[in-house]
Amino acid sequence: MKTKDTNLNLYPRFSLFGLIPLSLRQSILYALALFFSKGIGFIMIPVFTHYLEPSDYGRLDILQTLADLLSIVLIMGLGDALFKFYGETTNKKNQRKVVSNIFGMCLFICLVSTIVLQSFAPLIAKLLPGDITTLQVRFISVSLSISGCLLIPLCWFRLQDQANKYFLATTGRVFLQAVLSIILLYKGFGVTGVMAAGCIASLFWTIKTSVKFIREYGVSFNVTYWKKFFLYGSPLILTGLAGFVLGSFDRWILADSTGPEIMAKYALAAKFGLLTALLLQPFDLWWSPKRFSTLVQKNGAALCAKNISIGLVLVSLSIIAMMTASPLAVILMTPPEYHDAIQYLPVLCALSGLHMATLFVNIGIFNVKVTKWPAIIDIGVALIAFIGYVTLIPSFGSWGAIGATTIALTIRFFLTLILSQAISYIPYKAVPLIGLLLITILSVLVISHIGSILTIIVTGTVMFITVCVYSWATSLVSLPQKLVFGDS
Repeated sequence: MKTKDTNLNLYPRFSLFGLIPLSLRQSILYALALFFSKGIGFIMIPVFTHYLEPSDYGRLDILQTLADLLSIVLIMGLGDALFKFYGETTNKKNQRKVVSNIFGMCLFICLVSTIVLQSFAPLIAKLLPGDITTLQVRFISVSLSISGCLLIPLCWFRLQDQANKYFLATTGRVFLQAVLSIILLYKGFGVTGVMAAGCIASLFWTIKTSVKFIREYGVSFNVTYWKKFFLYGSPLILTGLAGFVLGSFDRWILADSTGPEIMAKYALAAKFGLLTALLLQPFDLWWSPKRFSTLVQKNGAALCAKNISIGLVLVSLSIIAMMTASPLAVILMTPPEYHDAIQYLPVLCALSGLHMATLFVNIGIFNVKVTKWPAIIDIGVALIAFIGYVTLIPSFGSWGAIGATTIALTIRFFLTLILSQAISYIPYKAVPLIGLLLITILSVLVISHIGSILTIIVTGTVMFITVCVYSWATSLVSLPQKLVFGDS
């Protein structure tokens, strides 16, 4: 199955854009996909805060965290399994079998999960905090049950450098969901309307994408392949569940302890903090599928060190950029009753960046046949976070949640780095990277103690430029970027 640069149809063959190396073109298209899909979601924040009271916005966030939890179980790490088993298989026939069997497994999970989730929807609604209704759970359960059947084609597009198809599918779904949400909110359907909009958009794009995918690559139901996928992906379920505890579970405790209104402000700040990760995803979407094939090349460890170091520089720049811009955005985009969220922004931006930094340095613990180490690490730190949430949130509220998350994510980063280095050594430039870390921490501490929006913007701009100059001076980033953007 020959990889083609199918994105050339988006621009003339002899245009300036067509002269840009393939990997950079892919990153640009991924960036545009993220800009439109996530940007639309970002633009929806003032719509949600206009039509929804803080208590309703809190309920919406509770349902979104439920989606985070269930999607982890239902997807079962199959995207990572596709990257792993397709990437290490050279026989074209076997590669096709990997693709068709992973999709077949997704169809089976879709059928089973639909039956189970719809049957237990009333019970799930009762267990959730915030007076969630059964109908809201039913709508979001449909979106989740079919999620794998959309995920695998999207992962395949990334693997085959078909960023144009990825762009159309991701932006099309989010745009349809946003339009339907606005209509239903205007009609007075509230949180239930938002859930219905997501359900309709997911169904439409999953069916559209899956039918084309099956026609082109087929679907298979070979238990031997499924067993391999399950052994590789099932530990990632535990990793994902641990990630849910680290990323979303604190809001359930906050909602139960302080009420949906206070939790809503913290949740709003968390959404802005997550934009830090959004800025990093174009690079991650390009690098993640290619990291294993890069590692096995001649001088592959050095290439990985260069690429990952650039990723860590982007982490620092993204943290500073979001700490600088997000306070003003909160003031401009939300009603005054939401402005208390600003106090949480610097630390939440930093925690989002720390999460992405961990993903960049985890190549070693994923370069194995059974992904036990990510599960062990994440379960361990999730337990630490859980204890911290239960202990600190009742006394310190949102700051208790932030403190527990900071401790857990810091431990997770260093354990991941140490074990990854032990399994697959990557020759990082340790001293320049430590300096980068110190500059980033200093930036977070300084901006956290500034009250003036103008002063935050000036300080953040200075620190952003400082990181750029430092990264170039220490050769963490070099120009031109041949190692990252050279065609493979």
